[in-house]
Amino acid sequence: MDISEKLKKGYEIAQWCDNPWSPEGKERYENALKKFGELLKHPWLAELASGKISILDLGAGRGIGGVALAKTLIDKDVEVELTMVDLRERVQ
Repeated sequence: MDISEKLKKGYEIAQWCDNPWSPEGKERYENALKKFGELLKHPWLAELASGKISILDLGAGRGIGGVALAKTLIDKDVEVELTMVDLRERVQ
């Protein structure tokens, strides 16, 4: 089993909804927005979250987490460059 197949199996076991257009995926995205918003209130993270930030989302799937973090930062007037990587051959 190669790394792509192992990742696919891991996501199946976790049962994360990776479809941002489904009700479950939208809920996961909205929850991520709330959590990232709370995290960015921490003084240390708030200080880091300024200017321009590059985000590398490893195992991104369809990008729910990376996009939510990027949107939260953009809403705080941070310039964001988001790179999403996933080793699976096909993200479903």
